Amino acid sequence: MKTTATTQSGLVLCAVLLSLSSLSTTASARDRSTHFSGPQGHTMTREVSRAHGDVSSTTTGPGGRSMSRQTVRGEGHVASTVTGPNGQSASRAVDRSPEATNAVVTLPNGQTMSRSTTRQP
Repeated sequence: MKTTATTQSGLVLCAVLLSLSSLSTTASARDRSTHFSGPQGHTMTREVSRAHGDVSSTTTGPGGRSMSRQTVRGEGHVASTVTGPNGQSASRAVDRSPEATNAVVTLPNGQTMSRSTTRQP
């Protein structure tokens, strides 16, 4: 059962990573910090920094538990890493060229999944 829970949590992190890394950003640099207060005095803070397509964000919830996401973009390459409150990380790297797109996802347990797509001229 523990293996199933680990796999499921890895898949959830992977899904979050895939959805978050596909968000587009503007090229200008900017920082943003948001603070939320709940009805029972619980607080949550989210800090986001964007520069030239790269994104770094950290969300800290009640009890000091935090989650972070880093996305780095370059010519034909995007790499994203999500780290959960338990310290486990999942990552995704995508390389694009006129001929093909290759994507590799690495789950917290080190297991990898890949996808390759080729284009016809």
